[in-house]
Amino acid sequence: MKKIFTLIALCVSVIGMQAQDTWTVAGSATICGSEWNINDEANNMTKNNNGLWELKKEGCVLEKDAENKFKVVKNHSWDEAYPGSDYVLKVDETATYTVTITFDESTKAVNATAEKTGSAVIGEKTWTVAGEEGLTGYNWKPEETANDMEKQSDGTYKKVFAGRTLAAQTYKFKVCANHGWSEAYPGSDYELKIETAGTYDVTITFNPDTKAVNATATAATSSEKVYSVAGDIALLACNWDPAQNIMTKQADGTYQYEIANRPLYTGATYMFKMCADLGWAESYPNENGANFELTVEEDGIFTVTFTFDPATSIGSAVATKTGDAMVWTVVGNQEWMGNWEITSTDGNMKKQDDGTFKKVFTNVALTAATSYEFKLCGNHTWDPAYPSSNYSFTVDNDDNYDVTITLNVVSMEVSHSADVATGISTVKRESFTVNQYYDLQGRRVAQPTKGLYIVNGKKIMLK
Repeated sequence: MKKIFTLIALCVSVIGMQAQDTWTVAGSATICGSEWNINDEANNMTKNNNGLWELKKEGCVLEKDAENKFKVVKNHSWDEAYPGSDYVLKVDETATYTVTITFDESTKAVNATAEKTGSAVIGEKTWTVAGEEGLTGYNWKPEETANDMEKQSDGTYKKVFAGRTLAAQTYKFKVCANHGWSEAYPGSDYELKIETAGTYDVTITFNPDTKAVNATATAATSSEKVYSVAGDIALLACNWDPAQNIMTKQADGTYQYEIANRPLYTGATYMFKMCADLGWAESYPNENGANFELTVEEDGIFTVTFTFDPATSIGSAVATKTGDAMVWTVVGNQEWMGNWEITSTDGNMKKQDDGTFKKVFTNVALTAATSYEFKLCGNHTWDPAYPSSNYSFTVDNDDNYDVTITLNVVSMEVSHSADVATGISTVKRESFTVNQYYDLQGRRVAQPTKGLYIVNGKKIMLK
């Protein structure tokens, strides 16, 4: 009996050891030695005599007033990390320090102290612009030396992005020290707002003493036209907007634009145009109602490369498959819709012969005047999800219904129908079979009014 008891105690002890969580500090390299690396075991914390988790880092060279940031993460994952906003450690003097970080597992409180152990001199830093690709040419890459700033005679730094073709939107960036994120300004990204789409020379300046960042955009003088791609939202992530999807001129005089992660399907025809100077005054093809078209030979996730030759007015698109077909799932505010649980497979839709996706919920008890809300989610995540605001519907009478939800994978339009489950009558039905309307320039019109349109290849007049 004593041996059995000893064995049980040993098993309990081993299980307890296996269940113990690991807490790790991840943050600025000035403290951690590595840059926000949650897997750096050199930054694993240990329990101290007070029952707190503790990490002590010696020989940290910290600069006066610089923000040294970190979090405490559980089991080398960002799923649980404290504090919610980064812990910021600042010192009053540039010197060498021993930094002690503590974490209370029960309260989730984080604390840090810095004890000066010696002097230090900070050498001249390299300052680099890192931000959105449309502005900087690279997607938030502080290590990109092509975006290093030049020091001016007054001690400030400057970077000029010449001839940037920018859409009418806000572009974000930071100025980073020494090709990393340990020190970057401003704290919440600098936002450069472009009011009118066009070609600009963007000048960014930085004062290393005051940490002030500034940016100006001056319209560039150029006789060359700017070309963009406009088309179906499924193809271009925005619906027939000539001010987006700006093309880049190639060495041979053609223009090119590439977009990734597009879910495309066989049986669907995706349409697009090339537009000059970010508007509809000049677009190709220029015949009334004509568009360039793209089809794919198998369902999947694609990278689409658009090419346009202004000399011949010919545009084309090539779709390269990069992943398996998207799984579309209905997620909504009712239990039969999954209670907003995007991991459930109960709401998975099926592709139809006409290329749409459909999900039928049969014999569902619905209550009059209740708002039934839902979205369609891709691959059991919220990105992508349609529509942007929740789709909602009601029924007029308490009854059992067969509810059909449909997605048009070209227009990304969501619709529903609700039929009384007996099949005797239809209540508050919204058909998912809808005509697609185009204006005479071939642009899809979601809500047509009075006028002449092209529907199913024919011109019709709405009165």
